[in-house]
Amino acid sequence: MSTASKLCIVGAGVFSVYMVYFVHNNQIIEREKMSAGVQKDDERKRIKKERFEDLKRQQELRKFYESQLPVEEDEKGLRQTTQTTVND
Repeated sequence: MSTASKLCIVGAGVFSVYMVYFVHNNQIIEREKMSAGVQKDDERKRIKKERFEDLKRQQELRKFYESQLPVEEDEKGLRQTTQTTVND
């Protein structure tokens, strides 16, 4: 066997081993990225749910306070409280 053919076989073997290593590492990196994406999505969903719950809580508080304190709109559309005094 000539030296050139030996070098060609060794080169092909080294290249094959490198490609297997490269593909394997690439799969690991992609799997980690996908996992991180799922974790980010879960975090976004949790934050969105918290914000929605806060919004509902604020809407309930607003209804409660508006029922306790009369509110009128002026000609500009601004809401103002009306204060009534009770004369004894």
